[in-house]
Amino acid sequence: MFSPLLSTYPDPKVRMACEPCQIEVQYDRDDCVAAGGDRSLLDFKDEVRERKGCKGCHPSGNPSHTICRMMYTNILP
Repeated sequence: MFSPLLSTYPDPKVRMACEPCQIEVQYDRDDCVAAGGDRSLLDFKDEVRERKGCKGCHPSGNPSHTICRMMYTNILP
């Protein structure tokens, strides 16, 4: 499956949220690329949800939502 790269994100601010976990984050796209290199949006989302403790990405997390619901909130149609 193809995933666009972080450097091609259409907004300079990358906003993500997971409603069940009550996580909302915002990053500067260019700072993230400079700090960690360019990577796919899927890989970047995995990094963020692990770092922020999204329960959907931890085996010991809440079983009521085992599928991660972290999403990019400022590029949704």
